Order: sequence, then C-alpha cells, then structure tokens
Amino acid sequence: MTNQIVPTITPSNINELFQCAKRFHQLRVMRDWPQNGKMSASAQTGIAAHRVLRDVYEPANIKGDQPDLSKLDLLARVATASQSIEPGQRPVVEANIRDLVRFYVNNDDLEDVEGTLGVEVEGRFTVADANGAAFFMVQAKLDRVLVRASQPTILVVRDYKTSHNKPRRDLYEALIQLWVAKLLYPGYAEYLLELDHITLDGIERQTVTSKELKRLSSIVVAQVRRFLADPTFPPTRSEGCHFCPLKEACWQDEPGTTVEALESAFD
Repeated sequence: MTNQIVPTITPSNINELFQCAKRFHQLRVMRDWPQNGKMSASAQTGIAAHRVLRDVYEPANIKGDQPDLSKLDLLARVATASQSIEPGQRPVVEANIRDLVRFYVNNDDLEDVEGTLGVEVEGRFTVADANGAAFFMVQAKLDRVLVRASQPTILVVRDYKTSHNKPRRDLYEALIQLWVAKLLYPGYAEYLLELDHITLDGIERQTVTSKELKRLSSIVVAQVRRFLADPTFPPTRSEGCHFCPLKEACWQDEPGTTVEALESAFD
C-alpha cells in the first residue's frame, strides 16, 4: 500500500465508512466539509454540558466522596461562553446545564465516583498491517473511565448523551470506544461501555460489553480494505443520502435523460 492514505476511524464516523466511500473520503479523510449553518441550540447545550461534567468529575476536583458542585454556576458560564448562543437564551441554557449536571451527580453511584480514573481521556493509535505499514488509525475521546471496587477486573467507559432523543445502542461506535479503552488501559478481563442518556426526567443507561463485540473487529478491518481498494471512492445510494452535505454535488454528477426517454420508458 505504497502512498496509501491512512484513514482515521472514530465513533462518530465509523458508520459512514460502511455507508458511502465518497462521503467518508471527502468528509473524514480529506476533511473537505461544505459550509454549514449554525450549530443547533441543543447541540451547543450538549457540548457545554459535557465540559461541565468533565470538570466536575475530574478526579482532582472530587472532594471526599462526592464531586464538588460549589462552582457549578461558574463552570456552566465558562462552558457556554464559547458557544454561539443568543444572548437572551444564555441564562436559560446555563440554568438547564446546572440542573442537568446537579441531577446527574446527585443520582450517581458513590462507587462510580470513587472509581473514576479519568475524564475526556483521548487515545489515537496507528493500526499496522502484516508488513508493519500504517493501515488505519483508531481514535476516540472517552467521556469518563472508571473501575468499580466491587468489579476490579472490568474497565467501564461512560458515554454521556444529552440529546432529547434516546440514543442508539450502536455496536460499531461501541467497538471503537472499547478498542481505544483497551489500548489505553490494557490488562482488564472485560471492557464495558455505559451509555447514559441524561435528562431531567431521569437517567437511562444502556450497556455494551466487549463480549458482544466478538468477530465485529474483523468486519471493520474488512470494510477498511474495501474502502482502500477503490481509489475513486464511489458514492453509494442509501437512506443516509437525505442528510448528507454532499448530496447536491452527487446529484449534479448524475447523468441526465430526455423527455422522449421517459415517455417511452415502459413501452
């Protein structure tokens, strides 16, 4: 694979690798994104909430057996400062974040707090082929990593979800996160992903265990090989086209037809 591109696979792009080679190559490999509009208010709130949860659960900031919430107002203000939120909405967003984080912390398990090893732990690793050449990269940022005293052989990756809609339990996304977790923290008997959907109505947790991901790794590797095999990176029609930022360009490349051809199409 001389002069071969080396794609980086993350939890947020793994499904695009399977959906469309053109989309994955242009957006994720070449990072050639069309200009987009403003990020939605809910997305900005989610980013800010993640930042506050990171600061609250930073092991150095945990006093006694609970996270320190005395600076929650300040943390919410700092987290929203860099977001493009309408001035009139900023107090509302800050209040929502404070309520969300306080609710989550108050309902968190003491064992999980005490077992927190790190927050927003990021890993990026090169995956080599049989000849030792770089084949692809795997990268993920783990919202929180913990080991419970009652289960010392299991490493837990906590993934916060703050959207209004219930998140999907996606095994491919889980695979990338747990791949990175295993590379960062080797030696555990099992790796567990916990997807915490956090709303003020409650916390719903979905889990994925490393045991569920057996044989999935070989499927991802095979898909990378298929992606790299065709240097034209052709588009693939699917339900994902409707939401793709490249759809206009793809449609422009489609061959046209004539009125006569349509009139006689089924004659």
